[in-house]
Amino acid sequence: MKSLTYLMILIVISGIVVMFFINVNSERQEVMYTEVEVDYLKEKIASGDKMIVYFGRETCSACRKFNPTLNEAISATNNKDVFYLDCDNLQSREITKKYDINETPTLLTFNGDSINKYIGIQDLEKTIEILDE
Repeated sequence: MKSLTYLMILIVISGIVVMFFINVNSERQEVMYTEVEVDYLKEKIASGDKMIVYFGRETCSACRKFNPTLNEAISATNNKDVFYLDCDNLQSREITKKYDINETPTLLTFNGDSINKYIGIQDLEKTIEILDE
C-alpha cells in the first residue's frame, strides 16, 4: 500500500513538472524582428534607410499581445527591416524622448525624411499595411 501511495505522489509531482515546462516553453515566442541597441539604431536612422522600429517593453502586456501579429505581418511581407528597441532599457530614453514615444507598443516607419508613428496594438491587416509602406 505504501509503494502505491509513493507511486501516486511521484506521478502527480511528475505531472506538475511537465506542466510547468510546457507552460514556460509556450510563453517563449520566436520573433521575426531584430533586437538592436540604441547606437546601432541611431546609425540606421542617420543613414536614411527605409526601416521600421518597434518600440516595446518586455514587461508590457500589450506588447506581448501584439508580438504574434507583428511576427505574422513580417512573415507575410518578408520585411527584414523591422528593428526592436526595448524601452525598459535606460539607454533607450534619449531616442524615445526624441521621437516622443510615451506608450508601447509603438511602430515608427522611417522612409527618407518621412516618419510615421503608430501607437498601440494594430490588427494584422493594418500591421501588414504599415510594413508595406
